[in-house]
Amino acid sequence: MDRPLPCYCRFTVCSSVAAALPCQRLTSIRREFTTRLNQSQYNSAILNDIDGKAGRAALAAGIDADRFGGLLPYASYVAGTVFVHTMAYNNERRGLTPAHLRYSVLSPDADLSFVSDAKAAFIPGSAYLDDHPSAPLRFNAEANITHIIAREERNVEADALRVEADSRIKDIFDGND
Repeated sequence: MDRPLPCYCRFTVCSSVAAALPCQRLTSIRREFTTRLNQSQYNSAILNDIDGKAGRAALAAGIDADRFGGLLPYASYVAGTVFVHTMAYNNERRGLTPAHLRYSVLSPDADLSFVSDAKAAFIPGSAYLDDHPSAPLRFNAEANITHIIAREERNVEADALRVEADSRIKDIFDGND
């Protein structure tokens, strides 16, 4: 199923980096941020959460495929919009509030409830979003290691881990005979 056109008018401030752009153009936009604007410290955040790597989809693209198939790429809109607002000059101006995020993604075809759903799905999955309680929505240059560990702990199955530990214990003690 084809996706509808992403928007009718796009401003630089609220432009989504990842949404509905051909790969070559997306790569050039990423290059603009990382080289011309001298923001290469955000490469990891872009590749993991917004744009993705060859053979591995970014978090936003995965959410779009799972939850918004055939609709606008709402999670990509959220990720790209938060990223562009992260590029603000003063540290106090970096990021945006959830209300400003909804206004930035708003278009005649966009449903604001889907924007809220995409934000709710993207925030817990992103290892690069600033997780301070009073911080606006913005990316950090470095991943939050506590968040990565917690996410990996959720992906571990207790039964498989128990079988693996039993197997290793038996191998260690049976090998010493």
